[in-house]
Amino acid sequence: WSQETSDKLVPYDIVKSGSLSPGFGTRVAIDSTGNYITSGANGDTGSPTGLFSVGAAWTYSRAGSIWSQDSTKITSIRS
Repeated sequence: WSQETSDKLVPYDIVKSGSLSPGFGTRVAIDSTGNYITSGANGDTGSPTGLFSVGAAWTYSRAGSIWSQDSTKITSIRS
């Protein structure tokens, strides 16, 4: 494994509760090809009006050296 860029993967729809960090990237799974990543954030509240941390996951795929968020976050609630 080698780092290809200094850019960070940051989900465009992450929601934190107050000043607490949602913990994005504390859990990461990479497929065997190295082209797909799932990353979680156990402190994401699920929606901008959410009061409780429900957690969420995001999927990313790589084309060449470019990583892209595949869709909106996956949560146990509708967001």
